[in-house]
Amino acid sequence: MRKTALFALIACLCLALLAGCAPAQVQPVAYTNKDLGLSLTYAGNWGLREDTLNAAVIVAAPAAKAEDFAANLVITAAQPAEGFALAGLTAEQLTPAGELAEFALEEFDAARAFKGEPAVYLRYTHTYNGDVIRVDQYLQLHNGTLYTYTFSCEKAVYADYEMAIISLRDSIAYTKAASPAPSASPATSPAA
Repeated sequence: MRKTALFALIACLCLALLAGCAPAQVQPVAYTNKDLGLSLTYAGNWGLREDTLNAAVIVAAPAAKAEDFAANLVITAAQPAEGFALAGLTAEQLTPAGELAEFALEEFDAARAFKGEPAVYLRYTHTYNGDVIRVDQYLQLHNGTLYTYTFSCEKAVYADYEMAIISLRDSIAYTKAASPAPSASPATSPAA
């Protein structure tokens, strides 16, 4: 009987110690930007930065080391030129091929849906500081505002971030927009 009680006590102590070693749950953080007219939810260990000059929001995963490139999302909103339409846009008009090292377009879809509305989608890779970066980009007109969502991640670790990127993408919701940034070109800049 004493051995059983001693064994139970040791087992309880071990479980208590192991419970204290479990990684802390990362709490989601809700974010709303009334100027851009959207909201999203991101993991609490990711960072968020607003760039009011460029009407952008940047959400970035924590990097293992300062020189590492972590997954991120850059959202921009702009008032397009009058008469601008997504229909008819080509990959050549949207890709930053001349600006990026070892650029490779992998997919272009001018009729993809995003958040239940028509969008243009492109996926490409490029080299940044020796790493191959995967970029998934959606362009969408919503209530007269051109939104560009650029998801970037080092291709070698994309699988590690894929669920977080999908969760972040799926959390985006449009809110009633105030007046967005002044007119901007539909061409986009890379996140990396």
